[in-house]
Amino acid sequence: MGDKSMPKKQKGVNPLIATILLLLVCMAIGGIIWSWLQGYTQTQRTATEEQQKKQAGCAGASFTIDLTDVKPTYYSDLNAVRLVILNKSDRNLNQFKVYAYYSDGSSDLNSLTSVNIEEGGSAVVWTKGGSDSGQSKPERVTIESMDCEGIKAEVSKVDIETS
Repeated sequence: MGDKSMPKKQKGVNPLIATILLLLVCMAIGGIIWSWLQGYTQTQRTATEEQQKKQAGCAGASFTIDLTDVKPTYYSDLNAVRLVILNKSDRNLNQFKVYAYYSDGSSDLNSLTSVNIEEGGSAVVWTKGGSDSGQSKPERVTIESMDCEGIKAEVSKVDIETS
């Protein structure tokens, strides 16, 4: 006769060992997440510091388009506008983008990577011209600094003389 009153011994992990294993797994997952976050935040911190250095270097940077001494002039034979940029800041400004916007919604871009204006200086720049654009006098012209983002000046059609 078998003894049915005695329960069979169950096989499994001791609750104390199970708890310890669970804690170890949680700590391993936490370590992986911590390691990932360290790398991610370091990358973000480096990018932010570089952005701050660039912005600090551009603090006070500004320029304008001369509208008094040498007015912006549209040359129909070149289909281009000549502008004089005046550096109003205490730092050198280098590299500009000149956008010409036309009445039909089209635009031309001229990247001026060789234009360098010393502090307090000036430079003559031209919009993109040529017979391929087939446009007349632009509605407006915008000049943006490439080395100091957000620094720009604009002139409208009424301020541009025709040659």
